[in-house]
Amino acid sequence: MKITKELLKEKHPCSDGYEWYLRKFPDGGEYQEILDTLCDDDRFDDACWLLNAFGKTSDVLEVDALERKSFVFAGSIVVKGSIKIEFSLRAGSGIKAGASRQAGASRQAKISESSRRCACELPIGL
Repeated sequence: MKITKELLKEKHPCSDGYEWYLRKFPDGGEYQEILDTLCDDDRFDDACWLLNAFGKTSDVLEVDALERKSFVFAGSIVVKGSIKIEFSLRAGSGIKAGASRQAGASRQAKISESSRRCACELPIGL
């Protein structure tokens, strides 16, 4: 799904987030590409806001392992091996992991369901 500046403006983003979007995507951008760029720029809260505003997709990301600082995916994530996340992981339609899940400095974490903010979350410190 392409998100244009007009479509984003209809969702009433904060001014800082909207200005960031205009700098990064002056001609609009694909939904997941925007989520990825927000996480790469350490704007995890804005990525979660965008997921809340535009909702989940039916996309499925299947990977052998997932190791990132933070990650927001609009669909489902299926990880055959382990998940290692420094900050937080959210998915619009669920997360399945075949092996261990870790957050932060070797802290064991669990996946929790949260329908209010995002479908799944892997926060630090659980």
